[in-house]
Amino acid sequence: MLFGLLRVYPILECGGGESETEALVDHKPVIRGLRYPVKSMLELLSAGMSISEILADYEDLEQEDLLAVLAYALRLSQVKS
Repeated sequence: MLFGLLRVYPILECGGGESETEALVDHKPVIRGLRYPVKSMLELLSAGMSISEILADYEDLEQEDLLAVLAYALRLSQVKS
């Protein structure tokens, strides 16, 4: 599942080699261990950047990372309040 590429810090299982301070990223979802905020990637996509343009600018990202971001946004839009 694509959501496995996203992390929300701090997480309960902080024992994966991360220190407490490394795990704190404003309690926002980020892309795997890269710490790119999901929000930033959504802003780039909504501004009209293509996935290939983002991948060219962020060479450590993979297409699956951005697909996970989109899947996450879709999932949030389906949450019932």
